Amino acid sequence: MMTHDSSQISTSLRKVLNTHGYGFHYAVVRRAEELLEAHRSRWIFDGVEFPVTTAGQVTHVDFILRSRTGRTLMIAEYKRVDPAKALWCFAKTPYTWRNANSDELAFDELEVYVDKRMSRSAHFAYARKPLFQLGVELRTGQQGDGLGQSRAINEAITQVLRGKSGLINHLCESIRTTDHRSMGIESNKRIRFIPVIFTTAQIWITEVDLTNADLTTGNLTNHLEAKPADWIWFTHNQTSNLRPEYYWRPETSAMDGFSYDLRREFARSIAIVSPSGVDAFLSFDFEEWWS
Repeated sequence: MMTHDSSQISTSLRKVLNTHGYGFHYAVVRRAEELLEAHRSRWIFDGVEFPVTTAGQVTHVDFILRSRTGRTLMIAEYKRVDPAKALWCFAKTPYTWRNANSDELAFDELEVYVDKRMSRSAHFAYARKPLFQLGVELRTGQQGDGLGQSRAINEAITQVLRGKSGLINHLCESIRTTDHRSMGIESNKRIRFIPVIFTTAQIWITEVDLTNADLTTGNLTNHLEAKPADWIWFTHNQTSNLRPEYYWRPETSAMDGFSYDLRREFARSIAIVSPSGVDAFLSFDFEEWWS
């Protein structure tokens, strides 16, 4: 019978757990619990690895936090990145849609009526932190751990939006099949959804104007300065396979232009939080902010 060296197995197991980010995942959940107990946060832990389905694809929400009132749900994705590419850098795009407000955030909102009807629409708020639309990954010069991540930002965004939409699908289906008398809804109830990515990456931002580029070379001609940030907002135009399947409430006709569609149905804002920003982000009172 083959024998195995305990210390070697222990070392290998630690490496695998670290590489896949399990420790980081639960360390963030633990910190959320600590902040709640210290009365520095109003986010209540609801569960981990919640299974959902979006556009026929099954995934898991890494963890869910809810506000004390239950009017806001945070859908969290953790992303432990390869140390070799742990610099996430973000810039603003000067054009998004016609007549856009550069500080406007967009979230999904589900309204549940007393008769169990539901509608989904966009809820808008204004950023108190920097808002960006373009993200790239840079090398740190450190040795990597073999994760081989090439598009970690995009993967995390895709996963958290899929999880958010899957949770909306789950809630809609649960409400639809629940005995109306047991729901206890006495007036219309609005539920808002905040996608958030907690990452081990360092966050860097620039306010450079991308329109100042040479038309011949495409190279920027103005000065670019990058500076660190603890957490930011990022707006992404989600594709149809990442959107919820239930109860979209259009507010005007589809002939009102693509700008309308981008703002109302496709653009969704995500919080991206570095380790140094966890406390500040979870301590922020979102419901007071957008009430």
